[in-house]
Amino acid sequence: MNRNSLQAATEMVSHPRLSDPIRTTEVSRMRWGGLFYLKLARRQIRRFHGRFSFRQMLGFYIGVPLGIALILCAAFFLAKPPQGVTPHKVTERIPSAIELVRQIQTALEAQDFPAAQAPLSDLEKYYPQDPRTFVAGGTIFAHEKNYDAARKYYVQALELSPGLPASLINLGEIEFATGNYSQAAEYYQKARRIVPHNPLITFRLYLCYSLLNDHANAGGARSELATRPDSPEWYFVLASEDLRAGKKSEALQLISTAKAMYGTQAEAYFSSLKNIGWLK
Repeated sequence: MNRNSLQAATEMVSHPRLSDPIRTTEVSRMRWGGLFYLKLARRQIRRFHGRFSFRQMLGFYIGVPLGIALILCAAFFLAKPPQGVTPHKVTERIPSAIELVRQIQTALEAQDFPAAQAPLSDLEKYYPQDPRTFVAGGTIFAHEKNYDAARKYYVQALELSPGLPASLINLGEIEFATGNYSQAAEYYQKARRIVPHNPLITFRLYLCYSLLNDHANAGGARSELATRPDSPEWYFVLASEDLRAGKKSEALQLISTAKAMYGTQAEAYFSSLKNIGWLK
């Protein structure tokens, strides 16, 4: 094989499309056919435009799209079902129980009791078997001092979740607030078995036993609280003893110190003494 024939063979292998006369002819036909139809289309458009004035053509190009849009809008509204008829009803978003409980807490903090009723209704609607529904309801009525209604809610929460600490503690709070110290102590003791290291429950027990003149149990609760002398509960134990002994100025000094040192932590203990009438 000479050099020219070797070069020709190499070019045929490197550029197979250029060496294929049939394929080259097809490509040429396609190109010329495309140009022909493009020129034909342009010629027809020019003839079409030549038959009408500029204003007519402007109306055509604006009016046709606008007419199509109006037809589509009319079809949409005609296809829309009448009010109240929803063949494919959109599924409404169900708020979570946590979200509804937070709404209730916000309303109670603002002392806006009517605002707490709407999320409570949603809890009862969407979560009728959730004990949080009845704890929240009991809390609303307890804030309103409707203790009978609150008690029913907390008892129902216990039926759904026996041993629920929140229900036991709150039932103790209701009995404590209404002066049923013996019943309150029973609920607090049940709660202590589940939450053994809650100083507020122990403090409430101490007050209940003190008011019932149960010195043995009161002394046991006091000894337990005395293990934490630098705590709000111990300051209020000492304050309660001063109040019972008629030393109101000393008690108020202890309470003022506790509030300054512990801030909001002291409020629950302060409210305990208010509930039994020792403070105003």
